[in-house]
Amino acid sequence: MYLMVSQASFASTDTPSVDAQSLFDQGKVSLSGDWNLKWGDWVPFEDIHNNEAEMQVVRLPNFLAKIIDNTNQTKPSTIYGYGTYAIKIKNLDRVFTNPSISMRSVTDAWQAWWIDELGNVSFLGESGKISKTRQKQQVRYKPEIIQLPVNSQHGTLVIYISVHVYDRSGVYGEMNIVEHSVATKTILSDLTYRAAIMGVGIMVVLQNLIFFIQRPKEKTLLLFSMFAFIVLFRTILSSDYFYYFINNPLYFEWITKLEYIFIIWPGVAGLHFFAAILPTKNSAKVVKFSSLILFITIIISMVIPVHQMVIEVLFYQVTLVILAGYVIRLLVLGVIAKIENALLLLVSITPLFLAIINDIVATQLSYYNVFIAEYALFLFIFIQTQMQASRFVTALDTAEHLTDNLQREVAAKTNELSDRNIQLQEKANYLEVQHDEIKLQSGTDHLTGLYNRQTLDSYSAAAFEMALKNNQNLSLMMIDLDNFKRINDQYGHLVGDECLKATAEFLLSIPLRKDDLIARYGGEEMVIVLIDSPIKRAEKIGQDICDGLVGNIVKGEDYDITLTASIGIAERCYHETNSVQTLLQLADTALYKAKSNGKNRVEIATLISDEGE
Repeated sequence: MYLMVSQASFASTDTPSVDAQSLFDQGKVSLSGDWNLKWGDWVPFEDIHNNEAEMQVVRLPNFLAKIIDNTNQTKPSTIYGYGTYAIKIKNLDRVFTNPSISMRSVTDAWQAWWIDELGNVSFLGESGKISKTRQKQQVRYKPEIIQLPVNSQHGTLVIYISVHVYDRSGVYGEMNIVEHSVATKTILSDLTYRAAIMGVGIMVVLQNLIFFIQRPKEKTLLLFSMFAFIVLFRTILSSDYFYYFINNPLYFEWITKLEYIFIIWPGVAGLHFFAAILPTKNSAKVVKFSSLILFITIIISMVIPVHQMVIEVLFYQVTLVILAGYVIRLLVLGVIAKIENALLLLVSITPLFLAIINDIVATQLSYYNVFIAEYALFLFIFIQTQMQASRFVTALDTAEHLTDNLQREVAAKTNELSDRNIQLQEKANYLEVQHDEIKLQSGTDHLTGLYNRQTLDSYSAAAFEMALKNNQNLSLMMIDLDNFKRINDQYGHLVGDECLKATAEFLLSIPLRKDDLIARYGGEEMVIVLIDSPIKRAEKIGQDICDGLVGNIVKGEDYDITLTASIGIAERCYHETNSVQTLLQLADTALYKAKSNGKNRVEIATLISDEGE
């Protein structure tokens, strides 16, 4: 499109100008610096070309609100209106063959025109429909590149603008003239990065959904999948490329509302996820409160005008920072409590928190427009997905290993006891759950390698419940090394530890059944849980331990220590007990009886009915 204005001398000092050749020699052709601005009017081309327009010189990049506020014409709260930007560009054809400018840093609605040195006017592009009223303005954003005339040596770039939505608007960012191929390559590179990020996001969502389907009890997988999906949707909404697919101005306000809602939503989803894996006393209340905030935000955002919502963008950003801050608090508490992977989570989320702060700062500044939160966020969820995947694969391997062992055991016992097939299968399933819990608790004693007290309590309680349900025998053996205090006093605690380790190694060599369990009860005391074992079997095993331990001599440079042990035994059916605590007490009482009767012996707990007599 070409228009003609009256001829006039191009040599005018009223409109600021840049020399493309001089700037190119210095490194880049930037349009930052002085521009002409007329607020409240779209200056005719003829007046601009003839230098007859009454325009003020402003310094760019800067937000339009700050420029006008500095001139005392109006306040930022009433910045909405329309105006004209203009700048002269010299020696353009000496540097570029196909010059172009990226218009990403221009809002709300704009039209770009070019007036060459002869007064010919060319239409360069637009981002919608400029208007003097908010109702008639139409905005559609996409990564627009305008091409300047190819053979024009000198000319004036004119940008007509209307502002009825954003308070941080105008030609607010740095604009550079580059070859069209360079500008296109920049956009394609950016599009490639974003496509890669979205691909990672889709992979994260699908991967965690698949994991959740296979292990529905892992609710954190579903929460993390929802978190990743919301982040992905936020990234798509905030991308200028989204407007290539929905490039209808009628949808602009609703898409903008959704974009602002999705500033807060990822924070709420992230809080739900971290509160699930690192629960604290009040985390459930905070999760409910954050959901309420999100609900209120959605209602308010859908009701208020979009320009009012944009003014309150700081509310959305501060809310996001508060949510992120609470997540970091959860992680710090997890590190203090020495929860597994809490430190790694804290280290990985800290750059994300800093990236959010960076983006908030970037929205407040006209000369700094580097936004990195999306990249940091996707890097974070990618790392978390790999952690979840590693834990998931480990759990599957463990479950597969346990299942294989149990299947072999069931097959062997089926050949011998076909009439007990159903009972053994129930037992196998029940023990599989208990073994899973033992694995999760990492319940071994660091000194002896035996199971620790926590594992003993959990396993013995479960074994007692199973024995009670199936009317099976369940024997407990309480073992205590004789004269252990004297060994510590005479040889020192390090030698005492060697005696404990030697005893544990000996006990582990005893041919027990697969489901039997040996644990360190405390100090020099150890407990053996014998599944489906009558009192006679427990007594025989106890006597074998006494006989075998004597020959298990602990040797050092200046000592040879012969170990002996006293053993107390109690059995569920034999003693007619209804709780595992009573069974432990009976075994402990029998142990002290063995000590009193000379040590290095096995004693069976006295029957409760005999005690009554």
